[in-house]
Amino acid sequence: WGLTDDRLSAFWRTARPDLASLFAAAYLSYARYVDPVDGRRSDARAAMHRLAGFRDHANRVRGRWVALDIAPPKRSVLRAFLESPVSTVRFESERRFRGRGPQPGVQIGRWASRMPDEAAQEQAGTIRIEDGFLRSAGLGSSFYPAASLVFDRCGIHYDHRSASDLETILTSAEFDDALLAESARLRTDILSRNLTKYNLKVSGRLDVSKAGDRKVVFVPGQVEDDASVRTGGFGLTNLELLRRVRADEPDAFIVFKQHPDVVAGNRIGAVSPADALGCADLLAPDADILNCISVADEVHTLTSLTGFEALLRGKAVTVHGVPFYAGWGLTRDLFPEGAAAQRNRKLSLDELVAGALILYPMYIDPLSGLPVSAADFPARLDAARQALTSTGLGPGRWTPVRRFVRAVGETLHLRKRRSY
Repeated sequence: WGLTDDRLSAFWRTARPDLASLFAAAYLSYARYVDPVDGRRSDARAAMHRLAGFRDHANRVRGRWVALDIAPPKRSVLRAFLESPVSTVRFESERRFRGRGPQPGVQIGRWASRMPDEAAQEQAGTIRIEDGFLRSAGLGSSFYPAASLVFDRCGIHYDHRSASDLETILTSAEFDDALLAESARLRTDILSRNLTKYNLKVSGRLDVSKAGDRKVVFVPGQVEDDASVRTGGFGLTNLELLRRVRADEPDAFIVFKQHPDVVAGNRIGAVSPADALGCADLLAPDADILNCISVADEVHTLTSLTGFEALLRGKAVTVHGVPFYAGWGLTRDLFPEGAAAQRNRKLSLDELVAGALILYPMYIDPLSGLPVSAADFPARLDAARQALTSTGLGPGRWTPVRRFVRAVGETLHLRKRRSY
């Protein structure tokens, strides 16, 4: 074609395309592309970005991994995150692994909330694993697998007592215009699809007409032995939080919703209706969390991710504990003075979103198990939510049976995930 030094004759090739035309013919006109994530026809540019995403994900997890004391139902999803063309993962018990002595070049991962405090102090270099902030379509305690995880090499985001990778990002990252534009698009996509951490299918509209002209305050309940409550909640229970909110907002119309894990009977933290109504005006056990946020003028929380989800939706947020999104100038902070003194930078909402949802976590497609970017994830999570046919997300007929079946399925790796 006139672009090479030809030592063999190809006399029939008489055209003289330039390099751009040759590239267009070979990559755009001749080849056909299918996106391996959603199975739809694609194009060369989209294929390039998808392959680059696979490569970037593989480079983030490159090397040999040993995951310690991981419960069998969680192993399948960890394989999806950590097994790549340039990485491997094996699962062992803490005792057996430590008994063999040092193993150079191995990256050790442990589930952060399962690490005893003494282990967290002793095991420097252990990478702490935890769910991301957009997790799944369904509760983790009901064995719906996570599609977003964080791998924190420094600490973990919910423990303000020591630094974490997220806190380092939020403290020191340079948020350029391109990243902030991506953050704004991601936030818009999340809001347009009405996504939350668990994306539960619940029923019940919230009627706050009795509030009249009073300020509506929403208080989300939490799991009382959750790691974020233990490390950043200063010993407060759900009932004690309600009492503090009533003292702070004596004239407000307070709405209280138990945590879905507690309602499902999977975790502790229940408040009796009689005790709750001693402080709250309305209990909302079956209301959608986004409905609760939408009708509220303000959200009061201990460390719940609901506070972050309320910030995304432009609501005022007051925190009584130290969640990752507090201390940056976006919340009213009622935690003890000095509890987050290291957070001395004021952030915009898009900077917080960029750190927490783009730079910190990793994502896989919940349907295929292939790596995806933060920009792609809302659409894939929405697709998974629409594809979910089980209704065992809370109390109800056969819920324990469905939960058991999902646990067995994840343990036996019955869900096929594609390699890349």
